[in-house]
Amino acid sequence: MIALTVTALIMRTTGVFFQVYISNKIGPAGIGLFQLIISVYILALTVSISGIKLAATRLVAEELAIGNSVGAKRAVINCLTYSLAFSLGIGFVLFTTAEYVAIQWLSDARAILSLRILAFSLPFISLSSVFSGYFLAVRRVMKAASVQLLEQGIKIAATMFFLSLIVHNDLELAAAVIVAGACIGEFVSFFLNLYIYIADAKTVVGGSGYSSDLLSRMFKISLPVAFSAYFTSGLRTLQQILVPMGLRKSGSSGDSALATYGIINGMVMPILMYPAAVLHVAAELVVPELAESKARGSANRVNYIVNRVLSLGVMCSIFVTLIFLRFSTDLGLALYTSREAGHFIWVLAPILPIMYMDMLTDGMLKGLNEQVSTMRYNIIESVISVILIYLLLPYYAINAYIFILYLGRAINFILSLGKLATITPLIQSSVTAIKALFSMLTSLFLANIVIIVINNLSGLKPPNFFLVPIVACIYYLLLRVTACITREDLVWFKSVLSR
Repeated sequence: MIALTVTALIMRTTGVFFQVYISNKIGPAGIGLFQLIISVYILALTVSISGIKLAATRLVAEELAIGNSVGAKRAVINCLTYSLAFSLGIGFVLFTTAEYVAIQWLSDARAILSLRILAFSLPFISLSSVFSGYFLAVRRVMKAASVQLLEQGIKIAATMFFLSLIVHNDLELAAAVIVAGACIGEFVSFFLNLYIYIADAKTVVGGSGYSSDLLSRMFKISLPVAFSAYFTSGLRTLQQILVPMGLRKSGSSGDSALATYGIINGMVMPILMYPAAVLHVAAELVVPELAESKARGSANRVNYIVNRVLSLGVMCSIFVTLIFLRFSTDLGLALYTSREAGHFIWVLAPILPIMYMDMLTDGMLKGLNEQVSTMRYNIIESVISVILIYLLLPYYAINAYIFILYLGRAINFILSLGKLATITPLIQSSVTAIKALFSMLTSLFLANIVIIVINNLSGLKPPNFFLVPIVACIYYLLLRVTACITREDLVWFKSVLSR
């Protein structure tokens, strides 16, 4: 877990600074255009992957849990075949329909070239997702982490090089070179993953055959996730397309609507989701942990893991939310020289506990073979969001969009948590939340006093961000005092980190 966590933090950090570089290079309107392109690309990528990463992780973990390495390798072959068929098909469709999609869906012909470039990357990403699922199941996270870091570095280097060649403020060309840089990184990542998998598979031994139901189990896991992802991603793509359209109908000009859309989705949301790197790792690692525990019939182990993960999510999300609320203006100015970005950080920060906890809950439900439930809840959220965006955005503009974000995520989380509660008892989650909130508010108050004392004694005023490590230290001590974090928790965290 240490390798994945460090990798995730490095990638998020470089990703944030790279996003700042891109936003300064092409501006909010350019970011808005890029986000529209990405919304369509994510839909195509969703169909290309079609739930295969989860299937690979679950099948390999389940086969290895009963000592059948042959079955695990056969599962990977099945998943690769499935992945290749889907990705080649959707790549061809995206390439041939790029002009129609750009003009009729996005109302911007500048997206055509970018969509056609992205079509070539789909098979490589889809096949890599199978290897990623395998590495996660066999706990070879350091290998996957190394490939991800290299891919990120190549993508950033290539994109910065290409952007340096653009002389004029050409948004179409800028978007195209950004996606081209990403594609180069994906190509390299695939070939490295393939090489590492071939070498690693030789070390996985044991068992003499494979289950006859491997293929049906793969479809049973992947297809519900795939259909959910198709519908949800399609609705979210429609939602992202409707947002700038709705803003234009409310009175904003085309570029102004793209700029506002770009600030929220391309500048603010990456900052807000940056701290989720650790929780994202937890959400991924918990899938094979719960799948193995359930396969062995260990209900007590399942309950233990679920409640520990929920407690971690509650404490982390409360800390992050209040930090963002306290430093929203400073972040907006420091990163983007934009008070508007700081304003939206402050407005959207309270949604983070819902988003972070929903991420963890969805991961646990998938590990417990409840991917159909997550499908249902994602569809419900997306349908409600699309309807409300269509009805409210032309009249209430960006305020309606923010309200819909809160409502949709809250509905999804409440439904997911309710389902999890029917599978395993949830112990003291609300008590932990109250204690953590009290501890965090107290930490902010005491940290401000520390800064005032330093100022009075030395005559120096430390930078605002100097508060963050002080708050973190006080918060941790208060969590220990209030028994939100116990010695048993620390032993468990240490055992997880050492894997």
